[in-house]
Amino acid sequence: MERWWHTLGQVRRRWWVLAAAAVVLAVVGVPIVTVRVSGQRGIVALDDVEPAPVAIVFGAAVYPDGTPSSYVAFRLQAAVDLFEAQETSVTQILREVEDR
Repeated sequence: MERWWHTLGQVRRRWWVLAAAAVVLAVVGVPIVTVRVSGQRGIVALDDVEPAPVAIVFGAAVYPDGTPSSYVAFRLQAAVDLFEAQETSVTQILREVEDR
């Protein structure tokens, strides 16, 4: 025969596991959903971009050998596409260099 405090301990343990899972879901899931939802508003098709005299390409990381990270490469490709579509007149790419 199972004693009542064993059952109570099991119930408490299950609640702690569920609470921990909820916290992990909130900590991981909420930022992902927030970035996805808020980021979609700033993405437009190349055909919908209004002409501008310059395009600013924000970076993420450029490796010491000069290779851009995948995020920067994607953004630079978008700038090249705008330039080729004559939507901007970018002629220089500036890069901040940190001495380490």
